Amino acid sequence: MQNDDNEQVDQNIAPGAAFDNLEQPVGTKENKTKDIPHVGDNIVYKMKENDTWVKAKVVSKGGKSTGKNWAYLNLQDENEDAQVGIDFAKDVQEWRTAQDVDEVNAVVVPQSRHNENQVKHAKQLEMDNWKSFNVYDEILYSGQKLMSTRWVITEKEMNGERKVKARLVVRGFEEENEVKSDSPTVHKESVRLFLAIASTSEFNIHSIDIKAAFLQGLNIQHEGNDIYLQQHDYTDELKQVDRADIKNGIYPEIVGQLHWIATQSRPDLFFDVLDLSTSIQLSEAKTQSKLNKIIRKAKNNSYRIKYPNLESLKNIELILYTDASYANLSDHVSSAGGYVIFLLGQNGKNCPISWSSKKIRRVVKSTLAAEALSLVEGLDACYFVRSILQEMIKLNAGESIPIKCFTDNKSLCQNIYSTKLISEKWLCLDLASIKESVSLGDITVTWIKTSSQISDCLTKAGADFHPLIKVLCTGKGP
Repeated sequence: MQNDDNEQVDQNIAPGAAFDNLEQPVGTKENKTKDIPHVGDNIVYKMKENDTWVKAKVVSKGGKSTGKNWAYLNLQDENEDAQVGIDFAKDVQEWRTAQDVDEVNAVVVPQSRHNENQVKHAKQLEMDNWKSFNVYDEILYSGQKLMSTRWVITEKEMNGERKVKARLVVRGFEEENEVKSDSPTVHKESVRLFLAIASTSEFNIHSIDIKAAFLQGLNIQHEGNDIYLQQHDYTDELKQVDRADIKNGIYPEIVGQLHWIATQSRPDLFFDVLDLSTSIQLSEAKTQSKLNKIIRKAKNNSYRIKYPNLESLKNIELILYTDASYANLSDHVSSAGGYVIFLLGQNGKNCPISWSSKKIRRVVKSTLAAEALSLVEGLDACYFVRSILQEMIKLNAGESIPIKCFTDNKSLCQNIYSTKLISEKWLCLDLASIKESVSLGDITVTWIKTSSQISDCLTKAGADFHPLIKVLCTGKGP
């Protein structure tokens, strides 16, 4: 790294020019410029009627930015339990941020004083810290791009004694590489695959979630060699809605909460939420009735999803159940499709990995087309899950986890294993991809009776959801 120690410092301030106490303002705040604190700022302020400084945090605005109360803010004082409302334009004499207060007695030491013994000692302490904390590695220079550094020397009075502090900083603005600023989150399927692997490998599970951003409301429990997942606390917070709630626009919020529960731990609620979210022009009474019905179902049928010990991660399989209902959504044109994916072990036990209930991506002409598109959707999810799983358990080259698909539509099975052309040309393309995977031995598609189709409740109103719950709770197939 290149050190630019001879650079002239703009802040050529002598130590005697430092502010000695809080009464000397860092900067004048003029009301007419609408310069007031921002929400979330930690500040100190004093009212016009006294000279006492008060520490507080800005909690929220008390008026619109363009209204007459533009300067009205709600504060949480450091020594008070209740919030207070203050008009910064009329009532506040002076304010500043907490950072200004912390730095009010610190000054930048000019370049002309950098040869003083106290400054040299501070620089040596900084370099010793860099070395002791392994901040850098020494490498040979071979013409690579360098970033320069500079010394920032400050002097501050502490307990009646002036202390010099040195910081060697890198000029980050010289870095040409783009710094990633996104914050990716893990897929739900990845979490569930990890739970399945953890139970089989007998790992101890500890979950940490910053501000509950992803695992909000999820409770993971380890009992013996099995892992259980539930959202009872989150579900218990749901409350019945009345007509006033619907009028006040709480409807989207409740649907969002129910959708979150359905996607995380309650697949039996999925179609009910889909039906509600796609319903159009419902009366307030009908909307209230549907919402409360789903909320009662969520609270009265709570259960835990079991991730049993599969004993071994060898010879495992992905099991896919798919179903569809033709033109059964509220517009009487769109069809619903659903699937559930399990990871099946040699011991016959299975772990749920993925489930879905959604409107099929295009309007179809027949039940066969709806079932075919639902199978295609489920297979896409299976391929995705398989790619993640094979990377997690590091399969040998050439090995692949088999996928077994089950549908209760006999016509779909017959068309997959037949060379006969069907009349719907668009559907031919979807079936062709399935036929190719079957011919390569990558997947199998098997017909089962409707009584054994556990994904039936993901596509139909009033379908029996207990067979699916039984599998989820016991870890044993239907």
